[in-house]
Amino acid sequence: MQSTPHQIAAPRRSGYQNAMLTAIAVLLALGVIDRHAGSGDRVDRLTAPRAALAQPQTDGGLANKLDQNKQIISQLQMLNGKLDRIEAKLSSGISVKVTDMPPLKLPADAKARAADAKPDGKAEPKVEVKPGKCGRGTGRGESAMVHAGIRSRGYTLIEILIVVVMLGIASALVIPSLGSTDALRVQSTVRAIVADINFAQSDALARQQGRAMIFNTDTNSYSIVEVHDTTLHPDTDTVYSVSLNNERKFHSSKLTAASFDGTNTLVFDELGGPVTGPGSSTPGNGGSITVSGSGESFVINVEAYTGRVSVQRQ
Repeated sequence: MQSTPHQIAAPRRSGYQNAMLTAIAVLLALGVIDRHAGSGDRVDRLTAPRAALAQPQTDGGLANKLDQNKQIISQLQMLNGKLDRIEAKLSSGISVKVTDMPPLKLPADAKARAADAKPDGKAEPKVEVKPGKCGRGTGRGESAMVHAGIRSRGYTLIEILIVVVMLGIASALVIPSLGSTDALRVQSTVRAIVADINFAQSDALARQQGRAMIFNTDTNSYSIVEVHDTTLHPDTDTVYSVSLNNERKFHSSKLTAASFDGTNTLVFDELGGPVTGPGSSTPGNGGSITVSGSGESFVINVEAYTGRVSVQRQ
């Protein structure tokens, strides 16, 4: 298997050529020094006798040293030329080809992957995930094939069980309350009557004028009336009236009983306390109102002196 050639950049011509030129200059200087030293020998030869000149030189002579220096210089010049040629080749670029590659080892499931390829020759991209330690995909373990596209995810058994349990708890809370909606409506009627009693008491205290509540079990209604003297005038002095016959609001709630000091009228004086009758200053004994409907029955109690209101289920 051959790889793509890579270009190797040539180094700059600086260090080694300067070193070569320095070496050549040193050798030339040594040759000049030897030549000066040899000139003194020549003077000695001129003055020395011929017999002495005829003696062989044991150190090789000046000619041998010059020849050696010339050979060294020529070798350095040849080496410099080789370096120039190497630099020229490096500047032109070197193509490196890797041919000694080990054979590739295909995985055991290569044939199965090739069989899963599409008819157009393009295999479906897959990513092999091998879970390892600490949740990383680099270790050994059971492998899983995950598609590169959008991965569809289903619900696990634990998730389904959690949803079923939550639905069961919600149904256990909601179904009983759905069965007792009628009772809840009766309770709302009781709360409305209690709120109107508290309003009549606080209005009498705020305006320093008596207020009376007349409960009529025959018409299933009650009214709040202003007190100006010992006689009540519902036709002219009524603040407002409430009818429990409104099916949408009170859902068949009924006033079954109302008793305050032997009458069906609850009277508050200007101090907000229950009294025996209109225009009276004698504290009353309180009383009660009974409201029923949908199989439920509640008693609204009004205490003497304070007029405190409480509710009790029968």
